[in-house]
Amino acid sequence: MRKSLSLAVLALTATFGLAACGSSTDSQQAGATESANAVTPPSAEPVVKETAPAPTPTSDEKRSDRGNLIMTAGDTGIIKDGITEDVHAKFTVHSIKPAVCNGPYPQAPVNGNVLALDVTVETTKELGKSSYPKFDLSAHDFKFIGANGTTFNGSLSTAGAYMCLADAENFPSDGLGPAEKVRAKIVVDVPAPKGILVLQEGLSGFEYKF
Repeated sequence: MRKSLSLAVLALTATFGLAACGSSTDSQQAGATESANAVTPPSAEPVVKETAPAPTPTSDEKRSDRGNLIMTAGDTGIIKDGITEDVHAKFTVHSIKPAVCNGPYPQAPVNGNVLALDVTVETTKELGKSSYPKFDLSAHDFKFIGANGTTFNGSLSTAGAYMCLADAENFPSDGLGPAEKVRAKIVVDVPAPKGILVLQEGLSGFEYKF
């Protein structure tokens, strides 16, 4: 009887021991699984987003209420083809002063005041590709706006302007061809000693206050 009881106790003890071992193994496997599935905590370093740099102004051009570029003495203007955008000419007005007429047959101004524009004009080789490979510049290309904002509707190219200077000082009468450069004067006959001269070349307008 005691032998049977002892065997029963031993069997029961072995059963509990196996159960305990199984429980420990399960815990270790569960711990390993949790460790493998653990989410890596986020970095403590701040996230810096890359932003596009602010656009750099490409031009400091200023325009009048009329849409023309506001120019001053020494500024360089650019004349482009209206279709191809090729640069055909560059010009600089160095000064605008009362003209001292020295031509062989000077005439009195019709509008009251003759002004001489001292200009440098340089054409490009691309001018030769245009339908009219010549660049002309004369008093016909200018108009006058008075200090009160009124546009003069008369011509600035009068006999007084045309005959003021000797031919050697005037802009070439037959214009410039491709890849040429000249410094000359253009005389305009205006109704007031002060105001604004507007040069209109194709789609481009340039204003000079004097």
